[in-house]
Amino acid sequence: MADIRIYLVAISLVLFAEYSRADTYYAVEFVPSSPKAGEDFVARLSHVWGMHCWPATASVTQAGSTIVLNLAYTDACDADNVALTHDYPLGAYPAGSYTFDVKACVYNAPPLPSSCNIGLEIPLRIGAGKASATPVPTLSVRALVALVIGLLLSGVRSKKVQPAVRAFKSTARSSSGYGASSRLLP
Repeated sequence: MADIRIYLVAISLVLFAEYSRADTYYAVEFVPSSPKAGEDFVARLSHVWGMHCWPATASVTQAGSTIVLNLAYTDACDADNVALTHDYPLGAYPAGSYTFDVKACVYNAPPLPSSCNIGLEIPLRIGAGKASATPVPTLSVRALVALVIGLLLSGVRSKKVQPAVRAFKSTARSSSGYGASSRLLP
């Protein structure tokens, strides 16, 4: 009997935790996927139920480290706004860690009630801005021609010097005892 009570309590806790969590109605993809400081980026929203009637415009607010995309729905839906996804420009922000919220407000005509809900809340990391590129050193055409001529002339000189170096190396080997028999002195 005690086992059944423990089982029922566990199921109740799981169900309560599942229904008490905030519902997520949207999925977001940021374009570009890793926003950088000072660069504009876009939130590409999709609805968990598929095709959706998106508000044509939205407002973006920032309060501290929270960026909120405010969607204002009305009781009318323009056929041009029905799609799987919709892009909302968010603007540019400094580097840092943020919370990104999608706040959906439904404004109905009376007597129907109007309401606002947070449909998505996720962490957002905006990285440091573009690194300044160090310019690659280059040569002018005159300097490049002078370098090529210098390399060609040094190659000609080294060909004249190589036979003398080979002769020196061969005499140094024979006098150093390489390949010759050595005698031990008493």
